[in-house]
Amino acid sequence: MDNLLCFSLQKLDIDGLPSNKYKDKLLKNTNFKQLEEEGALNERHANGIPLLTKLNPKLTINYHHIKRICSENNDYKCCRDINYYLDLIRAFIEVSISSNEYKEALKLLVKEAWEDRLGKDGYNCKMEPDDESIRKRCVLKQLHDYCDDKHFIMGKEEEYYKHLEEKWGSIISFTTSTKDNLHFKIMGWKNNQTFNYKNFLLTPKDICTDNYKTIELSHISLFKEELANEVRVAGEVRDGYQDRTRGESKQQVALAGPGEYGSFSSDLGDTTHHHPAPQSEHEGGAEEPAEAQLGAPLWETPLSAGFSVAGAVIFFFFLYKFSPVGSWIITRIKKNPGGAMDMNEDESFLFLNNLKHNDQYISYNSISH
Repeated sequence: MDNLLCFSLQKLDIDGLPSNKYKDKLLKNTNFKQLEEEGALNERHANGIPLLTKLNPKLTINYHHIKRICSENNDYKCCRDINYYLDLIRAFIEVSISSNEYKEALKLLVKEAWEDRLGKDGYNCKMEPDDESIRKRCVLKQLHDYCDDKHFIMGKEEEYYKHLEEKWGSIISFTTSTKDNLHFKIMGWKNNQTFNYKNFLLTPKDICTDNYKTIELSHISLFKEELANEVRVAGEVRDGYQDRTRGESKQQVALAGPGEYGSFSSDLGDTTHHHPAPQSEHEGGAEEPAEAQLGAPLWETPLSAGFSVAGAVIFFFFLYKFSPVGSWIITRIKKNPGGAMDMNEDESFLFLNNLKHNDQYISYNSISH
């Protein structure tokens, strides 16, 4: 009991943790601490290329020394460790105050120095530079490191979490953004439970199982989950869209012609879906649809006009035959039977006696000689 109490009161020995077993051997006689200094790789200092050129050869020699140990024990911790430091260097490059061209030049320098050296001599170690591969490597290393360290950090979890902030902070800022809600799960592990990427790296809890050493990169899948406010906004937009389309669908169904089926556009491209729209019996004869009214035969129009003309003729006939107006018209005709003829003769006379026409027409006296 006293030994446990004394152990818990001691400060956490970070360098003595199993996860850091190869750290000193890997970084021995290198200038890695210079790279960790703030602004060390900024373009204006022009120190990036000299620092990396100096680091690569020594780090390569140290890696080959520890890789022999790992190869003999079929242990891929050496691969996880060297990839962690190479990913950390990429993070230093990315956060530096430099142009994109300068950053790409530094990344290329690291890639060319290490791309063909990690997996030599039968040691299956790879270095994929894309963000997703980096994230998966971080998850795999953290899983192994935490499970290896678990029994050494009991009662000192807060110190350990501070160590993890220093360990993963730069890589997290390099591989994620503040808007990312990145999650992952491991196939066949912890019942395919989902874990938050950042929380797993910074504050892991109760994640260890007996088979954690059998987990590989290919077992890990990453995905982004929508934040709560994003889900709410998306839901509101989706509900509004559904209400709008529902209203449009109702309007279009109402305009459909009579029959057993109505058609409406589903607003999913140009596709039209046909859905049953049976009419109830009490609605069938209540009102003719607009389309039925518009489809009346064309012969109804002249027929209606004919009836109208016939009605007008009959009306004037009765007016003439049986009303005082008819008697007055008959009287006027009898008193002046030649009125119409006289009018025509006067017009002919005026025409013939007009000087304008004398040269063109010959007049004849109606008196016989």
